[in-house]
Amino acid sequence: MGFTYNGFVHHVFASRIIRESNQQLPLSQLQIQLTINFTLTFRCLDCADSFPIPDQETVTFDLTLLNQRDGILRLLAPAFTSVGISSDSHEMLTYTIIQRGLEISFNSGLNCKVLHLESVIEAFVDVSESCLELIKSRVLEGFETYHYGTVPVRVEDGEEGFKVGSYAARMPCSHAFHPKCIGKWLHLSHCCPLCPFELP
Repeated sequence: MGFTYNGFVHHVFASRIIRESNQQLPLSQLQIQLTINFTLTFRCLDCADSFPIPDQETVTFDLTLLNQRDGILRLLAPAFTSVGISSDSHEMLTYTIIQRGLEISFNSGLNCKVLHLESVIEAFVDVSESCLELIKSRVLEGFETYHYGTVPVRVEDGEEGFKVGSYAARMPCSHAFHPKCIGKWLHLSHCCPLCPFELP
């Protein structure tokens, strides 16, 4: 199910349902793990080119919180902000998550200790070709500087653990990571998490 508002397209769905009991579990024992995927895509008005900037955040909370609109809004607002969604859209996005979360949990999730929901939010901005090139260069330049020399690469078919068309940070040793993850890691260590390679 998808909704469009404030320039966003928003889908909320169960990413996986693993039944752990033949009977309904008490609501107090059920949790929701919500993954928020936000992609801001700049589209060229003059050509068919586009430049997506994806981000992701995961939040876990008790199922009973879905009945507390203000409580869940307070919980989700920092996650929305961290992926770049302005506060004027938080309430409507939260409302959609509450509605779909309740519907999915009571239709199929009461036999799961953890119900995995996914919120996919897309926004599109139409720009000129020169503006698109400027955005690409600024984003990739900032990306390279922030990640200590890792190279931004667009994920193609067959890259395990990455969504096709998203961007990953490739270390000089060829290992690729989600940009936010490797950014946090490289603040603590200058070694690749998977091999002995060390950045200067």
